[in-house]
Amino acid sequence: MNLKKAIKYSFIFMLAGISCTRTTCPEELADFDAKAIYSFHKNYFPENKEKVNSNFSIYLDYSSGMKIAFEKKENTDFYFLFINSLKISEPNFYAVESDSVKKIESSTKSELYKRIKDIKSYNKINAPLDLAIQQIVAQNTESVFITDGELWKNEERDDPWAREEFGKWLKKGNTIEIYATDFTEKGKEKHVFYMFFIPKKIVNSKNNVVSEFQFYLDKSLESKNLKYTKFSFSNSGYNLVQEYSNSSAGVNENAEFAPETYINALETSNFEYIELFLPWRDMHEYIGKAYNEKTGKEIKGGEALLSKLFLEINNLAFYKIEEIGIKVYDINSDFLKFCDCKRCAMGAKPRFELDANGNKLLDEENLPVLKSYGEEGCYDDNGKLIKDTVFKATKNLKEIKNLLVLDEDAFKNNLEHEGRGEIMIKLFPELPEEFLNVECGNFHRIDVYLKKVSTQVSNPNLEKFIWDGIQLQKNRSIYNSIIGAINDANPEGTVIYTFYLRTQGLE
Repeated sequence: MNLKKAIKYSFIFMLAGISCTRTTCPEELADFDAKAIYSFHKNYFPENKEKVNSNFSIYLDYSSGMKIAFEKKENTDFYFLFINSLKISEPNFYAVESDSVKKIESSTKSELYKRIKDIKSYNKINAPLDLAIQQIVAQNTESVFITDGELWKNEERDDPWAREEFGKWLKKGNTIEIYATDFTEKGKEKHVFYMFFIPKKIVNSKNNVVSEFQFYLDKSLESKNLKYTKFSFSNSGYNLVQEYSNSSAGVNENAEFAPETYINALETSNFEYIELFLPWRDMHEYIGKAYNEKTGKEIKGGEALLSKLFLEINNLAFYKIEEIGIKVYDINSDFLKFCDCKRCAMGAKPRFELDANGNKLLDEENLPVLKSYGEEGCYDDNGKLIKDTVFKATKNLKEIKNLLVLDEDAFKNNLEHEGRGEIMIKLFPELPEEFLNVECGNFHRIDVYLKKVSTQVSNPNLEKFIWDGIQLQKNRSIYNSIIGAINDANPEGTVIYTFYLRTQGLE
């Protein structure tokens, strides 16, 4: 773009206001502040407002099977190591026994030591393990459940009784970390499971309980001879990394990016708002048909319009992201509707003439007499609200299939060789006339989503969740619960990032 043309476009942007207002071009959008786009975004991607309780909880299985487990020194040593790793002085402590989950007061570290040593207390044939897990998931509390996994309800349960609760927890983006230790009972191979339930909001914190415990295991001399197997279950073990600054974003340098209005909400809401001075016709010419300066040949597929955003996989042991995709939506009218709702909600209210008693003065037709009409176009001549003040997100936005495309090869190649995939978005090879000759500006939403995700459950280590039963040859209740929960919580279809892209019309 030449300098004179760039200055002209800059002047157009300077004329735009900082709030939602009307413009001379019916389909063009006025500029808006950060609060507007944040609020608009939340209508389609509501925040998880579920409160994470700050107290850490320990649930201990008091069934008779645990008595045998804790008669083994290696199991008590592992438990003591866990207690010693706690920086929390008084965690909530629950005894899972008989037919209830009981909260026990005064759970200091010394009390927790005493409880594990009180072998006589582990005399309950039944322990409501299912109720304990239901309570953990319902309370949304950082918790650990110490159990042998054996649920009895008149007989030994072999059904996937924990599947639904495990699935509920994982679907929210939360994590379950499980440490498994081994013991034998009358020649039968069994396990003790430390099931850590970690809410999504603190999963990456170095101060969450499982992180502190793992640090203690890695550094403690006492842990050197302890044997255990660790598992991590999560459907959100990935993160997005931007290799660009707020002064350039990941936008092609020829697109005339506007840094003054750029909004980068990766850390809080996983979206960006980007304004470009160049209309689609010019982008098609200078970016879509870009050529290699050294060879003079046209670059296949053109240059990327948006790039340098990477999807890193850090904790998806039981899922494989095979494809990602993009969906592009025309949100011009939807955002204008949002602006109108906001304008009428925030604007001046009608004022009425009052009689001597302070009541609304009525005219000869028994209608109120107005002193002022309120926000323009929001009320009728009698002061009645005629516009919506609460925006309702459109369920079926208009999807555009011939404007932008994802470079799938770039993503797969980067993921295969670097362990992270680059999200590179290009122009559709042949833009239709509706974009090439548009006179008014456009506003599009680009959702990046997980298009194909396969589950990886053939890991032989998962057999650690199978043990020798008492009434059954093999008890697969926890194993099948975990396999089912992994399938239930498959993140395929999840939107992982959003670009809001505003472009100029022709001059």
